[in-house]
Amino acid sequence: MVSLAALQQPVNAGGKKVLDIRARNEAIELMKVKTYLRGDHNRPPWAKLADELIAEAAPKKFDTVEHECRTNMFLQTWHPSINARSTLPQSLCNMISVAKKYNVDMNPPKPDMMLKRSMPIWYHKGRSSGRRQLRTTLYTKCQREIHNIHTAGDMQDYVETYIPPNHRTRADCSCETCVVLRARGCQNPAQCMKSAKNTLDGLAPRWDPRTAQNGGAPQTSAFTVEETEITKDLTTGPDLWKEYRVFGRREIHDLPAVVDAAPDDSNIRYYICPKIVTSRRDTPKAIAGIWCPSDETSNLAVESYRPGADIISAELEAMITVILRSEPTVRLRFTILNIAIKKALTCNILHNEDEGWLNHRHGDLFRILLSLIRSRPGAVTLRVVGRKESFLPEACNLAVETDEATRIANVPALAADARFLVDGLRLSTATQSSLYRGIRMATKPPKERTKTATNLEKTRTEVTSISKHQPTDEEIWNSLRRKEFDKKTRAFLWKAMHEAFKCGKYWMNIPNYEHRSRCMVCDKFDSIEHALTECKASGQKEIWRQAKKLWAKRGLRWKKPTYGMILGCGLASVRSREKKKVLPGASRFYTIV
Repeated sequence: MVSLAALQQPVNAGGKKVLDIRARNEAIELMKVKTYLRGDHNRPPWAKLADELIAEAAPKKFDTVEHECRTNMFLQTWHPSINARSTLPQSLCNMISVAKKYNVDMNPPKPDMMLKRSMPIWYHKGRSSGRRQLRTTLYTKCQREIHNIHTAGDMQDYVETYIPPNHRTRADCSCETCVVLRARGCQNPAQCMKSAKNTLDGLAPRWDPRTAQNGGAPQTSAFTVEETEITKDLTTGPDLWKEYRVFGRREIHDLPAVVDAAPDDSNIRYYICPKIVTSRRDTPKAIAGIWCPSDETSNLAVESYRPGADIISAELEAMITVILRSEPTVRLRFTILNIAIKKALTCNILHNEDEGWLNHRHGDLFRILLSLIRSRPGAVTLRVVGRKESFLPEACNLAVETDEATRIANVPALAADARFLVDGLRLSTATQSSLYRGIRMATKPPKERTKTATNLEKTRTEVTSISKHQPTDEEIWNSLRRKEFDKKTRAFLWKAMHEAFKCGKYWMNIPNYEHRSRCMVCDKFDSIEHALTECKASGQKEIWRQAKKLWAKRGLRWKKPTYGMILGCGLASVRSREKKKVLPGASRFYTIV
């Protein structure tokens, strides 16, 4: 039998895309988190009540700072207890548990100045590594109660209070500022401001509101095939609740995503041509040739060895290879063929990063590429051309002529620069559908069934006699759903590929029914393969004889079908005897027969 986990897999992975109830329920919990974290006037009343309940449920180890300072567990270092003895309602425990599981967090690589000022200063999540958390002292209590300091911006304004020249660092200082502050109730303004400065100094540079900021928010550009520079801006917006992300990583960095070096005036042009190489001895290979007219020593070919590689992944890996091999200050000018890549990196970049690249098959490669582009001082440009453009034929020939060992050796370790990585789905724009998709992608796929793997390999090998190349697993699964097949045929082929029929060895594990496992006439295991290709009682011999007669009317050579050819009949690619040209009509006819 096929497990539920296998049925929940996508169609092109051998599943039926059955609804995952657990993932659906967790997506609903994440939608509750989205509503709870709203920071505008549409925040529901229950969220404000939840704030109080969650703050009350904090363990005793967080009693070092008053209850009023626990404003948001996602922006601060405290957390509530959600174990069996927790005082929280079960609904809130479930919500917080799912939020932690999928890492709901606000951790932008380059926070906006207003966003840094809006962060709560007490239990601040952005304290430098190794710095101890604040404890309640006379001065921290004064800052909260007398000076009404709650955010990092409030603390910055207090620290930057004007100090007159006659100021003295003592409790009875007679300067104008200290007199005013003592009138409010501050007992020792000089020491209080020193304590406030120490608090700000304890923040990591990325979160310190006094840290200078350059750059701006990412901007999209209208699509054009002409040369376009890829934006390197990373600064977030000013709204806290719009910067929460889910499905991100837990890496914490003290320094902001800022490039220190300056670009130079040099530039290098690279031509990248991807190609899919097929053969009857191996699965299709995605190869990209890289041609540099100004430096022939930089010419090379790379082969994508990722599962499901295609021309897009080959082109992306080629660009990553060039960036990793080039000087960071040099301007890189790429000439590519694929319009989809340029659209994803220019006019659709904001939408794609809001979606966490979950809507892209090769989203992880796009994230790596963007992080490397943003981490280098030199600019990177893209230009889209046709295959007849100068130097692209040379790149294509290089991709084909380079031996396999060299192609694979040329591919570097594909690692992103974590400081410049925008990771995760933006929670404020997420839908239940996108959250469900993200949960499914984060779920470990089930182990492939041994019987299924055997049939896939048999199909891949034997179908080469009616096809021009060895198909991938994805191509095989998609071929089972061709429009030439009715629903019953599709179901039959899918079950046969998984060996989900109750025949043959299935009965060997059921006491007193072992005799059903063998064919009564042939005395062999009564499997689907036996019934379709060997059995003397099933009538298969006469059926294939009639099929051969029908095929002979087409004037083409007939090959007796094997079990793998039957399962992969949707991949048939019949060619004429003379010109070896693919005949679409004959290929479809073979599939139907």
